[in-house]
Amino acid sequence: MKSIRPPRLLEKLFRWLSPPHDRENLVGDHQEVYHRIKRTKGKRKASIWYLGNIIRMVPIYLENEIRGGLAMLKSYIKIALRYFKRYRGFSFINLMGLAVGMACTILIFLWVQYEWSFDRFHTKAERIHQVVYVSDDGNVRARRLQGPLAAQLKAAFPEIVDATVYYPWRKKLVYEGNGIFCDGAYVQPSFFKMFDFPFTAGAPERAFSSLNSIVITEKLACRLFGSNDPMGKTISYFAFTEGIDLQVTGVLQDIPFCSHLQFEFLIPYTLGPDFMQTWNNKCLFTYVELHETSSQQDVESKIIGEVKRNRPGSVNNLYLQALTDIHLYDLHGGGRITYVYVFTIMAVLILLIAVINFTNLSTARSETRFREIGVRKALGSVRSQLIRQFLSESVLMAFLAGGVAVVLVAGLLPSVSRILNADLSMPVTPIFLAALIGVAAGTGILAGIYPAFMLSGLSPVSVLKGSAVLRELIPGRFGRKGKALFRGSYLRRGLVVFQFTLTIAFLIGVTVIFRQLNHIRRTDLGYDQQHVICIPLTGELQQQVSIVKQELLNNPAILSATVTAYRQEMWESSSRDVSWPGKASDDEVIIGNNYVDFDYLKTFKMEMAAGRFFSREFLSEARRGVVINEAAVKAMGLINPVSKILVKNSGGQNEQELSIIGVIKDFNTQSLHREIRPFMHQVSTWGNYLYIRIDGQDIPASLEFIRSQIQEIVPEDPVAYQFLDERIDALYTTESMVAAMVRYGTILALIIACLGLLGLAAFSVERRTKEMGIRKILGASANRLAAMLTVDLLKGVLWANLIAWPIAYLVMQQWLEGFAYRISLGIGTFIWAAAVSLTIAVLTVVWQTIKAALANPADTLRYE
Repeated sequence: MKSIRPPRLLEKLFRWLSPPHDRENLVGDHQEVYHRIKRTKGKRKASIWYLGNIIRMVPIYLENEIRGGLAMLKSYIKIALRYFKRYRGFSFINLMGLAVGMACTILIFLWVQYEWSFDRFHTKAERIHQVVYVSDDGNVRARRLQGPLAAQLKAAFPEIVDATVYYPWRKKLVYEGNGIFCDGAYVQPSFFKMFDFPFTAGAPERAFSSLNSIVITEKLACRLFGSNDPMGKTISYFAFTEGIDLQVTGVLQDIPFCSHLQFEFLIPYTLGPDFMQTWNNKCLFTYVELHETSSQQDVESKIIGEVKRNRPGSVNNLYLQALTDIHLYDLHGGGRITYVYVFTIMAVLILLIAVINFTNLSTARSETRFREIGVRKALGSVRSQLIRQFLSESVLMAFLAGGVAVVLVAGLLPSVSRILNADLSMPVTPIFLAALIGVAAGTGILAGIYPAFMLSGLSPVSVLKGSAVLRELIPGRFGRKGKALFRGSYLRRGLVVFQFTLTIAFLIGVTVIFRQLNHIRRTDLGYDQQHVICIPLTGELQQQVSIVKQELLNNPAILSATVTAYRQEMWESSSRDVSWPGKASDDEVIIGNNYVDFDYLKTFKMEMAAGRFFSREFLSEARRGVVINEAAVKAMGLINPVSKILVKNSGGQNEQELSIIGVIKDFNTQSLHREIRPFMHQVSTWGNYLYIRIDGQDIPASLEFIRSQIQEIVPEDPVAYQFLDERIDALYTTESMVAAMVRYGTILALIIACLGLLGLAAFSVERRTKEMGIRKILGASANRLAAMLTVDLLKGVLWANLIAWPIAYLVMQQWLEGFAYRISLGIGTFIWAAAVSLTIAVLTVVWQTIKAALANPADTLRYE
């Protein structure tokens, strides 16, 4: 027979593709035919004939395999559904644990995808960069630069294809007497070529065809014109006192949420005020588009000194930040990218908690299936079939949980979007669906792989004799001691410890974040921000502000009012060119600057450390004077600073010699992420913001009075206001968002962990039913039995606390380093987290333990 056999490889393929029940007959018949063809027509013809038969068998083989696989899968699903139905409570806990974990993971990844999507919808996103600067000493990094820089860069460097300025400004627009405040920006025509903001009316090349042009968004067009066509309509734009007429030359689609540039209208940069057009003022954002063949590093090396070449004495060195990095990365390091990574890890950990929960409950219930496994093996089932069966059950459970998770996500998405101030949506795309199926399948396999391999490896003899125990995770690797460590009970306890370790770490994290946010809100900023209203000044209101102040103060509910050039809670202006007595040549102090009126100190309830504040009784002194803060005194090394002379804009065209008339106590002009910085005030009755302090007795009535008085004096100006404490809270938007995400993530992690603990408690009580009956007959009280069961179940939670504490301490200490003013991590936070976790764990298992302790011994001893 050996002489007539075909080549070995072909024969192996033929055997593999042949039906098992008729394999030997087919192989023998084909060997004889092969031999006859070989003898008459040669070996080559015989091999071609044999290969042709193999090819013809492939579709038959695949059809049989698919049918067999589907039949087997149907059988597995039927067995799984039968098992789910028999153990409804256990299956429900497993299902909801996986569903909640998967829903949380999906929500977090939707947020991560949203954060990553910022500014990536532009076709040229990879080539657009923002020009930013760093000081020579590396201490200052900022984005605002001089207006002429954009045109200069485009003209001087062929690597830069295009450039534009961007200056955001909230101003008033009026159409047919209807005035509204809205956010706009000055840009250059190249803006429309660089960025992809689609036009619904008009065209990019004709957007600024004339000087007095304006491009608006659909949302603004609806507010101003309703359903009428806005093209060609004339809008009055009030940058300052007098309005200018602008013609609508384009309408843009509403700006996507995932754009760091947010505006409602755009007007030509050439219409901007004079201070935007000079090299002496850093106030605009500059964007450049690089040539396809140019690299960011190469361009940076060439433009680094461009400001110094055009403005001698400058200490600013230019570099570039990619457009897609602006939203995620702060110039000083860190930024939202940190939280993207943190919450990606958090999503994975929550899903891991759910998977561990599934594995834990599956191993806890595994011993109830020993007899089933023994009978299957005795009847001829091989290990691979059992593995496929158990994996099919876990994957089916994961897909059911995935369906429930999608329903949960769809219901929670609007609320989550509102909480996170994000435009989250669940895309119904092939990629998303494939990812969802992949997550469900991967979760099912990961959750079921340990129980499947361990259960399928049991000996049928030991199973049927009742002596089977899940002994090892990795057989024969750790010796006798190692086997004991991996017994089912030890494994389950270890998984419970791991679950609660992560959950308790989340609980400590959310506690620390909320404590820090409360600390921020309660920290003395150096002024009283409560019951203070901020109103932006523009147009006629800016000119009539002194009359408005007088009318408002006639109401006893209005305690005080003041006008400032810049916002109280933001670092809006700074100066380097300041000289003082004893200044060394290498001394460089960046001093913040604000222009305020005489009622500033009273309105914000601030205090003086030395000298006095500006007073109407000393007008000449006020006009030539300056009030600095304690941080400025310290930075300049002044002793007895009152009456010392400061020279502002030293050596420049606008040089001012100012006398220090007072020192104000330190106050925060920025968020508490940064320490108090040097600051100075000059007097001016002109400003951009009106701050009003009310008594807070009847806030709605006070607001209505303010609105009516302003509209009576300037009827064409809409009244826009915001409370100062709300503006201060806005400085911590990211922290508030993080707190919300961690809070809900912690709640979900606790729910999942407690579901697992509840399942384990039920199973533990069920296994110890006879033991409880015997103990009760021997005199044990119900209270003692309940306490014994509860303590046994809570040992893992205690161990979890001990492991979670150092991990949480290191992580949260690192997070707190980002605040100049922060809480201390005392032991109280950790004890509180331990108390909460233990209380929740006790409440989870107490019903099961009490029910077992109160059971009738006669019934329990008849168990099974």
